[in-house]
Amino acid sequence: YMLLKWFPKLKENKIIQLINEVFYSKYYIIAVGLLVFLCHGFSFEIPLFYLAVIVGIVIPSLLCEDLISLVAPLAMFYSSISLRINSVHMESSLFGGANKIHLIVLVTLIFLFVLGRLVFDIYTNKERRVRPALLLGYIFLAPCFILGGLFSSYWKMDTILYGLVVFLSLSGVYFILLYIIDWKKVPKDYYAWLVTVYGLVVAFEVFFIVLKIKAGHTEYISTQDQIFTGWGMRNNIAGQIVICMAGPIYLAYKSSKFTLLYLTFPFIMLVGILLTNSRGGTVVGLLILIASLVAFAILGKKIQKFELLGVLCAAAIATAIVFIVKKEEMYQLFARFFDSRPDISDIKDFTQGRNVTWEHGLEHFKESSLFGVGFYQCKDYRFENFSTSFIPARYHNIYIQLLASTGVMGFAAYIYHRYQTLVLTFKKPTIEKIMIYMTIVGIVFCSFVDNTFFNLGPGLNYCIALAFIEGINISEKSI
Repeated sequence: YMLLKWFPKLKENKIIQLINEVFYSKYYIIAVGLLVFLCHGFSFEIPLFYLAVIVGIVIPSLLCEDLISLVAPLAMFYSSISLRINSVHMESSLFGGANKIHLIVLVTLIFLFVLGRLVFDIYTNKERRVRPALLLGYIFLAPCFILGGLFSSYWKMDTILYGLVVFLSLSGVYFILLYIIDWKKVPKDYYAWLVTVYGLVVAFEVFFIVLKIKAGHTEYISTQDQIFTGWGMRNNIAGQIVICMAGPIYLAYKSSKFTLLYLTFPFIMLVGILLTNSRGGTVVGLLILIASLVAFAILGKKIQKFELLGVLCAAAIATAIVFIVKKEEMYQLFARFFDSRPDISDIKDFTQGRNVTWEHGLEHFKESSLFGVGFYQCKDYRFENFSTSFIPARYHNIYIQLLASTGVMGFAAYIYHRYQTLVLTFKKPTIEKIMIYMTIVGIVFCSFVDNTFFNLGPGLNYCIALAFIEGINISEKSI
């Protein structure tokens, strides 16, 4: 866009026009998703990241009207890290050894071009100078994360730095996207395609891993007998699929030709979640799936309701056949899922010991109620020998994490932030905004029994979802 501003005639160039059109299309999203899946399976992260920075940032910064090209890599690249290049399994990982030079070069390019484009757009385009709707809530939230542990003996540089990093992961991309995207030009189904492709990519990563395990590749099983990838374990994997469940159902609702195809996608995602053996992911995924399908049945056209019925019947028949043919494997799957204790009404059984962690978190909150004890004090029977890495052990519950780490101040700031996101979405609700908000619902609900909200990948998707909801509001005001 910088070059287009300086050389207006370039706007008439058909190649440049095509480049701009491609980044707004679903085919670009599909291409990014395909590369992420292949990268995860065959370990070519460094070439992929260079390609993404050049194609998704450098070229669009110079030749495109906005940086919509940045969204798909931001949403999906978290799941591209392969097991082979993960730091746990290699002395020279993607982020260490000789590869550090690549990381420095990539971060430098991203910083220079994104920051340069951000400043340029705000300076040259008055329409981009919007006041973020969630600004006040984030202003309250920032000091609470950074000051977590204040007035206690635990407030040290490590928790200050970690609190800052967590806050930026939950806010930075939201602010950047608001200013570098022309929201009036974003297609209505762009976000739905984004999460649909991403959910399928992660589901097929799970299928790939299951096949590898069956072939004897035990490196894909962690010491806790869980599916293990280069970027996460079962709850991490399931959580990333969960946040995508509503997207394909929205596409089915809007489609007049491919409704049946789109309706099969969330069931493929559900199979991926089940194969992770994630209890929380399965429960939340089912809730989102059922709620979305009920809405589809109510709002859809008559023919679409019949198509939904057909898909549900096909899913039921397929499930029955699998249980008959693979009876023993299904028994083992669900035995592991319930940890050989089918009485899940007992909360202590269902939480797999998390209740002990929660009790420790509440004790830490009582110890320092105003600002908490910071982010590095979660130490119970499971975490006594936890590594001294930058990412600390956490309480596996969003509210206990906030109370223990940031105290009443952080908890109150979060509640206000959550109130603002509800107003942002439901003050003038649309089906599209509600569909996008289901990503946030997935992240928050998964965070009742896990650390989803405080992880980098979900944090990026959280920011993207909020930016797209506000982007819809911005485009509506400009009409």
